[in-house]
Amino acid sequence: MVEEKDNKLKKVVSGTVTTKKKSEFRKIAEQFLSEDIIDIRSHVVHDIIIPAIKRIISEAVNLALYNDGYSADSERSSYRSYGSVSRSDRRRSSESRFRSDFGLDDIVLSSRADADDVLEGLHERIHRYGYASVVDLYDLLGKVCPYTYENYGWTDIRTAKVVLARDGYLLRLPRPMPID
Repeated sequence: MVEEKDNKLKKVVSGTVTTKKKSEFRKIAEQFLSEDIIDIRSHVVHDIIIPAIKRIISEAVNLALYNDGYSADSERSSYRSYGSVSRSDRRRSSESRFRSDFGLDDIVLSSRADADDVLEGLHERIHRYGYASVVDLYDLLGKVCPYTYENYGWTDIRTAKVVLARDGYLLRLPRPMPID
């Protein structure tokens, strides 16, 4: 990847690039399912499974030490006030405030090599500057986009992948987030 002056990236795609609007179903699914599944898993592990394991261990120790299975400390720690907020609840609520509503259209490339070159260009940009903007993506594609797309991008695209689609190769990128 060679950079031009003014930090603009050169086009790396030699074939055709098309963008398609996402269907309403796909928009809804991406908005709720992908991130909520991660939140649900995190909630189950951190707020249900780990406390249950701690409670079981605590009760087993109390049973071994006191031979009656009862301790005022274990009973108090096993209940959670409905008014209290756990650290994971606070983390989830702060993360949800910063979720992006930026919707990127599906990007379909004519060849797998072009798609891989675009992802490699974004990886290099992130490695060099700590982030890649949506404008950087469009520069690599040789497309023009609104200047406001500079405000959105990625600091990590490890989950990005190229998917074989009916029309070519679809870039599956994480949802762009606001860039400070």
